[in-house]
Amino acid sequence: PRVTVELPGGELLVELDGNQAWIEGPAEIVFTGVIA
Repeated sequence: PRVTVELPGGELLVELDGNQAWIEGPAEIVFTGVIA
């Protein structure tokens, strides 16, 4: 599932695929990892 959160500086996109998380924020913050 994909969740978009509205922030003052833009949008924060969070996408979950099984046990993996992918996060991208307005400050070009990108996180890809495995949820323990």
